Amino acid sequence: LDFLAPHSKKTIIIGEGGHHKTFDGYKNAGYLELEKSYNAKLVDLNLGPYEYRYVFGAEHNPLPVRISSTCLDPDVYIISAAQMKTHNYVLVTLSLKNLLLGCPIKDDKNNDKALFHTAPTAVNDLCHFNMFHIAQDVFPDLAVIDGFEAMEGNGPAWGTALPAHVALASLDAVAADTVATKIMGFDPKRVLYLASMNEAGMGQGDLEKITVTGTPLDQCLFKFKPHEKMAEVYGLQ
Repeated sequence: LDFLAPHSKKTIIIGEGGHHKTFDGYKNAGYLELEKSYNAKLVDLNLGPYEYRYVFGAEHNPLPVRISSTCLDPDVYIISAAQMKTHNYVLVTLSLKNLLLGCPIKDDKNNDKALFHTAPTAVNDLCHFNMFHIAQDVFPDLAVIDGFEAMEGNGPAWGTALPAHVALASLDAVAADTVATKIMGFDPKRVLYLASMNEAGMGQGDLEKITVTGTPLDQCLFKFKPHEKMAEVYGLQ
């Protein structure tokens, strides 16, 4: 917010579509005071207007999902600020996963986020395709990945803290997530949603063609423990 405030006269929306009560999360993180200190507004995306899109279910049947209208608005500049974490369905959750599974609605009626991954865990889990599909309409303009205290093991909720002390930012979310995946010790080409977005020209997913400024990449490499489910299906240690 300190960086954004001098560059924008518009209200900065801090949006989150939490798995649990979003404003409880804001309160626990000390965010409630931000509206007083900045021209910012805290928003629970789960309670806002939405539009329908479709994803594939376990039997490859199209399922309607409610997507936050705020995230679909072409006039909204989207910054996906994500924590670097392992994941139990798609191996890693970074700027793209953060946004694409943050924009479906979860309320008292239904949990539309859960509709993205209704099939058994696999390398080619349907969640990869569903994320790729929704990314045609919802995509970060700026990716920011916080790995100062990352998560390994059974993420995204029950993992172990890993103080990697790294941070990434890029106008190309595919490039940012590709580099972050490499930092975590995984092969970005094996993360299907990243590989698909690279092949579709939605961003640069070839490490040889990505310019990294700041600390050299080879000085930022770790070996994150994968989620135990992913270790099994990917054949990882």
